[in-house]
Amino acid sequence: MAVLIGSAGVFLRWDVSRNLDEVVNQNLQARVADVRSLISSDERAQLTSRGESLAQVLTPKGVIYRGTPGDTSGSLLTPAQLAAAGRGPLVVDRVRVPDEEQLVRLLAEPFRARDGTAFVAVVGLSLEIPDDTLNNLNLLLLLGGPVGLLIASGAGYLLASAALRPVEAMRTRATRISGVQAGERLPVPPARDEVRRLGETLNEMLARIDRTLERERAFVSDASHELRTPLAILKSELEVAGRPMRTTGEMRQAIASATEETDRLVQLAEQLLVIARLEDGKLPLRRTPLDTAAILTRIADRFTNRFRSAGRELHIAASPGLMIDADELRLEQAIGNLLENALRHADGTVNLTAEASAPGIVWISVRDHGNGIPPAFLPEAFERFSRADTARTRGGSGLGLAIVQAIAQAHDGNAGIENRLANDGTIMGTDAWIEIPTTSP
Repeated sequence: MAVLIGSAGVFLRWDVSRNLDEVVNQNLQARVADVRSLISSDERAQLTSRGESLAQVLTPKGVIYRGTPGDTSGSLLTPAQLAAAGRGPLVVDRVRVPDEEQLVRLLAEPFRARDGTAFVAVVGLSLEIPDDTLNNLNLLLLLGGPVGLLIASGAGYLLASAALRPVEAMRTRATRISGVQAGERLPVPPARDEVRRLGETLNEMLARIDRTLERERAFVSDASHELRTPLAILKSELEVAGRPMRTTGEMRQAIASATEETDRLVQLAEQLLVIARLEDGKLPLRRTPLDTAAILTRIADRFTNRFRSAGRELHIAASPGLMIDADELRLEQAIGNLLENALRHADGTVNLTAEASAPGIVWISVRDHGNGIPPAFLPEAFERFSRADTARTRGGSGLGLAIVQAIAQAHDGNAGIENRLANDGTIMGTDAWIEIPTTSP
């Protein structure tokens, strides 16, 4: 602001000084024209004053031919100046002449009278008024500049304070926001400006953080709940096995139960590890070209005995030569989870198929028979630790479908599930599938 006011003051003084100079020069030129006109029209005319203090008509030798009344100061020009004025107009600025207390500006121009006689017209104008005007302006700028700077700075400070008050309010509230209490937001000013948009953006970020923290709390709570049950059962079985006078059959039964719960803990730990890696965006994949028919056959071989023990059948069907670019272990894990759900929660025959659903997309589905999934639960089926309140929720951790979707998305694919309906609208079973691109991006 000081630079701005100072620059404006310098420009103003320069402009006023230039205008004053123009006015003085115009007056001098008008006075010279009057003097030349008087001499040319009547050689005996006197040079009357029109407010100018000085006027002379000189011969080329410096003799005063005419002058203003009462002028006894002698020639206004020195011999050198007179010689220069004889060749053309001459301006002599800020000179001191006799009988004048103030500095004057002289204008000298050569001309000829009617009879051809050469003369030099010299007029002068006091610079007292222009100098006083500039001095008053300098004083005004020196006194008014600091005052203007003070006023402008104060107004700027108040304006900046008013503009930044919402920012300070947001900063103060931000210091009190913690992850302990959810739902806290920054105050947003009523004006629809950049500060409001900043506050709205930060509040949206806080909402995302709240949702993330809520998911993390739910994850920890659900994981703790899932771990508590098998650990309690495992502890109980070990306590039973450790009691005295146990028979061999009771010991084997306790060990078998403990082994089953240990397997469940291992599986749960692996599932939690997959979810954690997915949250970090670091689910590792080793993509290789795979034949879907071979993958489905290998997976079916693993589940054949279990289906046979349950009195059920597993049928596979895959289009020959259908290749995909995927991680073999992860893909087997995803399909295995779908078969595990069908084996645990459904009835009848299970069909495992693979076909090209669209150009560049392979569709792998598991179709079962049974009561299906409650329609209200379908949108939540792939959420972590989610379960429907039906017989399909017997056992399990609620992570199987979440891992299926995570693996599909890691392959730039997708996963889905829906109920199969009969003509009368009754649920006949469930279709669960994953879609995998044939080539990696």
